[in-house]
Amino acid sequence: MNETSGRNETSQAISGEGQPVGPVAASGDLSRARIGAPVGGPPPMAQVREGMAVVDAAGERVGTVAYVQMGEPEAATPQGNVLASTSLLQEGGVVGAGGEGEPDVPGPLRTQLLRVGFLKIHTPWLAADRYVRGDLIGSVDQHTVRLTVSKNELPKAA
Repeated sequence: MNETSGRNETSQAISGEGQPVGPVAASGDLSRARIGAPVGGPPPMAQVREGMAVVDAAGERVGTVAYVQMGEPEAATPQGNVLASTSLLQEGGVVGAGGEGEPDVPGPLRTQLLRVGFLKIHTPWLAADRYVRGDLIGSVDQHTVRLTVSKNELPKAA
């Protein structure tokens, strides 16, 4: 190490430049700090896209995201909130295309999935597709959705 770089490192340490910031740094637990991780970023459900791989809590592949539905906590019916009149977008088939009839599960579970939000997962090998409640998503990276439960705990499509 030369004398110039030693001074730069010292001045960065004193100024805090290049140091972790946010709630993790404030707590003093830097072992959890992730460089480049957004503090207060979007919830995991909002980061999921169709086509992403899905793995369960044990790291076993479940399948691929086939459909994403954000939750409607205020939904009045199992079909979601019903509009009194239709718009031009609805009449043209733009709104609601691709997800009609989802989730394909019994009534009480359907209501819960619509309120919380869900993913429909296409499973390989001709197995029945599965559904995941939005609150069971542990993390999402660029290509993979990681769940907090086993794939055997996921409800199957009817």
